[in-house]
Amino acid sequence: MGRAFAVSTARQSVDKALDALSEHRLLGRPVRFCRRRREQVLYLVVGGWNTLFGYAEWALMEYLLHDYLHYIAILVLSWPLAVLNAYVCYRHFVFRSKHSVWKDYHPMSLGGGWPSHPIC
Repeated sequence: MGRAFAVSTARQSVDKALDALSEHRLLGRPVRFCRRRREQVLYLVVGGWNTLFGYAEWALMEYLLHDYLHYIAILVLSWPLAVLNAYVCYRHFVFRSKHSVWKDYHPMSLGGGWPSHPIC
């Protein structure tokens, strides 16, 4: 209950700050737009983060493993981590899901769109 209370309190304080900013002369219009289009704005922000994360993760693995593995093998190893990061970020920040990440993680997502087990 402590974590849920902390998250609730943090969201309330952010809402109060945004309410105050929505009346600001310069920032009011963008703040009101972002509040109205919350999900679309968060899609863009989280998408940018996922792009940055994916490239950085691949670059780090390439730097560390390039003497031992072909770059395609490194790409294949880094891709599931990037997909998992995207799934968790969209789920948490955009959709605000409260369920367990591991119970809801769809097995088809690691198969690249193809079923990775017979029952999907």
